[in-house]
Amino acid sequence: MNHAYRSRIRLCASLVHLHTVSMKAVPQTPADSEDGAGGSGDGAVGGDAHLHGSVVAFTLFFAIVIAAVLWQRPHLVISARRAHGRAHRFVACALLVWLSVGVALLASPAPRFYFVFDVVMAVLGIATTLTAAHDFAAHQHVKNEASGVLEQHTTVTRDEMLEHSFYQALNGVHILFLHFLPALPPSSVSGLGDGGGDFDGTDVDMQCSPMALLLALAAVTAPWLMRHHFPVNHFSANYARSKHARDKAPCTAEAILYRLKKYQYLLYKHCLLHGLNISLVLTALASLSSSPSSSSSSSPSSSPSPSSMADIVSIRVYWLALNVSYVLEFFLQTLVKKHVLSQSTMLALNQLLMYVATAAALRVVAAFVDVRIAALSLVANLVHRSADASNVTAVAVAALLYRVADGSVAVDVFL
Repeated sequence: MNHAYRSRIRLCASLVHLHTVSMKAVPQTPADSEDGAGGSGDGAVGGDAHLHGSVVAFTLFFAIVIAAVLWQRPHLVISARRAHGRAHRFVACALLVWLSVGVALLASPAPRFYFVFDVVMAVLGIATTLTAAHDFAAHQHVKNEASGVLEQHTTVTRDEMLEHSFYQALNGVHILFLHFLPALPPSSVSGLGDGGGDFDGTDVDMQCSPMALLLALAAVTAPWLMRHHFPVNHFSANYARSKHARDKAPCTAEAILYRLKKYQYLLYKHCLLHGLNISLVLTALASLSSSPSSSSSSSPSSSPSPSSMADIVSIRVYWLALNVSYVLEFFLQTLVKKHVLSQSTMLALNQLLMYVATAAALRVVAAFVDVRIAALSLVANLVHRSADASNVTAVAVAALLYRVADGSVAVDVFL
């Protein structure tokens, strides 16, 4: 039974990969290749392939997880008799349902609902971690060799739950920041690809003042000032084991995945957080510096352009993938503990999730992140650790001075 179940998991993951590759291979029609309406939007074939592949992958992932739970241990989420952990089960079940709503929103976009969806998502994410820390307070006495949720015999500690609450709050602040910023064409930020912004070929009519943009950047960075109040768990502890740990092989599947997750975290922190935020603010400032007369340069599209950065399809896919990754990796380990999933099945599902999340993240990086800013953020972090707020300030000032020097941002925009 377990062997057959693992085979089905691997087959599903292969189908997702083949589905995405096959959609990307579909030849473009002349209409998709024309400049303007379809040139750099998610209405093009590349954007459709990315969106459809992500929807299929998320749907399969949730179908497998939910079916496994309802088939073997439905009381994990729907039991009202067990008092222990009841608050956490209720909130986590609501979050699981809300994530499923997010997948439906990708399949059938409803931009007017995005802001409400994102706020509720952030609240549920924070509540899930805090109720876990409260309901399982005894986990503060758990001592693992390292942190993480990929090991079969480790238990999530209370410190990990509290650390997770910080990142859930950080992600909530970040999506509000993206809702505040007007949508910017991908080519105006990085020029590295179509990016997935569903634009109609028109330029951006900026409604933000320079001071508002700088204050927004300060606000989205401010949570890092509170980082020292939360526990810190290092990824490296999972693959840099002590030589005296006889039962731990240095090249296990778990150790490799932990190393990959470390690289994912660096991509997230310096490209999708600091790099993206600074890049977008500087691009918005450059738009304010340009001539306001360029409000329309091509024929309008049949579908309206997104009103904020948070409305762009590639951002929606990335945001959902980030939230699914943050929540489901903990839940998957719980399912292993409860013998709902085998360890190999859990690792296979984690690989599927990492694949989808990384693809979504790289698409956003290629479209909207100045990689020079991201690289400078990484260097600043290596030189001056545990000082993200001051590092972001230094990188932002350096990048702004560079943009002023090359003329892309005019000095008089601040006057």
